[in-house]
Amino acid sequence: MGDYVFRVPTDGSPLCMGSRNDRARGGVQLRRQLDPRDFRGQHVRFTAFAASRNAKSVTFWVNGGGGEKQFAQIGWGGTHGWTPVSIDVYVSDRFPLAIYGFTLSGGGDVWLYQPRIDLIGRGGKPLPNQPDKR
Repeated sequence: MGDYVFRVPTDGSPLCMGSRNDRARGGVQLRRQLDPRDFRGQHVRFTAFAASRNAKSVTFWVNGGGGEKQFAQIGWGGTHGWTPVSIDVYVSDRFPLAIYGFTLSGGGDVWLYQPRIDLIGRGGKPLPNQPDKR
């Protein structure tokens, strides 16, 4: 933990994780746990804008139940300007929470802006005006 710094503002500014030096060890994570009552048994979409600088490994993820169909992640390394991130998952009707987050491993910096979760489908069918993901 000592190799990293965090900024989690409450005013809507970007979240940030960064390494204190080029030889940062291990990895760190920021995550948000949501009350799943509105999402259980539904398909959701996580969206945000993200940027990185000299990041060895960044992973964005959503956990809606832990199983193969309820967990999804995407990642990158290096330097990226503001880039949209989008992850769709099914939230299990038995899972006691819904969680999303991002990790940074091996050094660098990563920013996350305007993270949100939206309901995109019910009962295996997309909501009106949503693309069919099947």
